Amino acid sequence: MEIRLAHKDDLKEIIKIESICFPPSEAASKEVMKERFKAFGENFLVAVEDEKIVGFINGCTTAKACLPDKLYNDVTLHNPK
Repeated sequence: MEIRLAHKDDLKEIIKIESICFPPSEAASKEVMKERFKAFGENFLVAVEDEKIVGFINGCTTAKACLPDKLYNDVTLHNPK
């Protein structure tokens, strides 16, 4: 298995995995995933096995000690500094 930075063309598979792993009420929408990737694509990693994306992880960077729920939907809270 290879872990690598995600590429923009990986988003289709990332979104598919998101929808499999979370119920519709909790899964990030296609639009939210695209916004996240645009805002902090450097924090998206994919797991690749046999040339197929089998998993991913992403997260924004923040200095906050407590993570508010809105962090999952508001990409403006990403603070890479």
